[in-house]
Amino acid sequence: MNAHFVADTFALFARFFCGASVRVLDENWATNADQQRVYVANHSSHLDFIVLWSALPTHLRRVTRPVAARDYWQKTRLRRYLALKVYRAILIEREHVSAYNNPIELIAREMNNEYSIIIFPEGTRGNGDEIGAFKSGIYRLLQQKPHLQCVPVYIENLNRVLPKGEILPLPLLSSLSLGAPIQLQENEDKRAFLARLRDAVGLRSLDSLVPNSVKAESKKAAKLTTFKDSEGFRFKLVAADQKTVLLESIALDDARSCGQMMAALKAGLG
Repeated sequence: MNAHFVADTFALFARFFCGASVRVLDENWATNADQQRVYVANHSSHLDFIVLWSALPTHLRRVTRPVAARDYWQKTRLRRYLALKVYRAILIEREHVSAYNNPIELIAREMNNEYSIIIFPEGTRGNGDEIGAFKSGIYRLLQQKPHLQCVPVYIENLNRVLPKGEILPLPLLSSLSLGAPIQLQENEDKRAFLARLRDAVGLRSLDSLVPNSVKAESKKAAKLTTFKDSEGFRFKLVAADQKTVLLESIALDDARSCGQMMAALKAGLG
């Protein structure tokens, strides 16, 4: 059976069964299929890379490979088939790592100058409520390949769709928010970069919320407003013409969080 057909079918079913809605905060980056990217996401479920991969446009799925744990995805024949034939995953060792099976060297080699990857820098599944500290591997990869764009992705509620120990997903809704890309800056310190990237994934930073095209415009005449809809509190940045919406936030749980994000946005835009 054609691997692309199987992959596209799985992508359709993954989005349907997980009720995954997708919000792209900066759509411009997706138009360049030749740019190599690292989709950097929080990790709380074995469904994470499947749903994230399925959320990408078809032309980007064809050149995007998830990085996954060898010990989990080689346990059964079905998992091996999905990982290697359908998703063409790069399987890495989580234990007994040595100079001969260094995961960063393997990822860099498999990416070559062609593929993008999906990676979870926490290194293990979290509880879905907080994002854990990021491992340094992503920093070492970007030192080798500084041209890579990091697309921050916040995945919400998949830990409840497929809780630990469960086999079948539950009929709940989930969401993915893809932020504006960031890159490793010249001479940027490891700790500072990992903190900046973690904030971007958690949608707590200006880097992840505001596209470069918005940053480049004059904001002196723009207006920040807040509103509440059925999903929660949001804010939006409206241009001087009072009609053009430059930016609209994801749904936030409470007015205080919304106010904090607005304050950060104001400070960042000057």
